[in-house]
Amino acid sequence: MTGKEIFHKYYKKKLLLWGTVAIVAIVGRIIGGHQTSWLLAVGYVLTVLIVALLLGYGDYHFREKKSPALIKGLLDAEPLLQFQNIGFLKEEDASLYGHINNYEINLSPIIGTSNEKWLLIMIPIQPREGLEDYISKYQDNFKLIASGNMLFMEGRYKDYIQNFMGDSLMKLLQKITSALKDDKIEPVKYIYSV
Repeated sequence: MTGKEIFHKYYKKKLLLWGTVAIVAIVGRIIGGHQTSWLLAVGYVLTVLIVALLLGYGDYHFREKKSPALIKGLLDAEPLLQFQNIGFLKEEDASLYGHINNYEINLSPIIGTSNEKWLLIMIPIQPREGLEDYISKYQDNFKLIASGNMLFMEGRYKDYIQNFMGDSLMKLLQKITSALKDDKIEPVKYIYSV
């Protein structure tokens, strides 16, 4: 990632937001009739911009430096380790993918800024009429997501390590993929060209 991309992703919005708040506060103070020197105004705006830069750096450091190492550790721990043991493959040290009942399953651990651990489950399926109502019957945590020309069942589970002790995650995925198969919701068939 280039410096420009890092700036746009982690710093730009924070600088614009906090800079705007600082300027509005100064203008509000002036309009309100409060005595405001230019030195105070410039000092306040600079202080707020420094805070925005520090917040941007904290976000950058967490997302780009700390989080990848934590996610790699989560992939190599239970309950995700059992999926590697049955043939699921790591994808760029950020997720696992494999097949259950001929459905592709993508398992991605996510770490929130408050250090909460989430598991994102994605199952690509073929489009069909009435899927929106149908998907909700599997689990409250699953919803239908369209991305480009792909359709996914997406499930998000907070604190998944505690919630999926033993083989309960495997049982959940087997139950969902079996129900999809029984209801004739087809998995995506990939066509590879050379």
